[in-house]
Amino acid sequence: MDVIKGAQCDTTKMGQYVMAAYLNVLSKRVNFQTLESVRNMWTEWSTRGYYEPTAGQRWNAYQIVDYLKKTMD
Repeated sequence: MDVIKGAQCDTTKMGQYVMAAYLNVLSKRVNFQTLESVRNMWTEWSTRGYYEPTAGQRWNAYQIVDYLKKTMD
């Protein structure tokens, strides 16, 4: 619930958007992402500080949120 409400430490709202993406996949609202891909995005970002969608391309939290916003429009 803290993530949904928006934790003070989550200034980019990364947690909220990743959770929304996860729930969208789980509820089959989207079919181009998988639970595994959303988990990988979160795990890479939380352990490395970036997500690498393709080799050599690094996305920070703002770029990940921007991408996830576009998938929800």
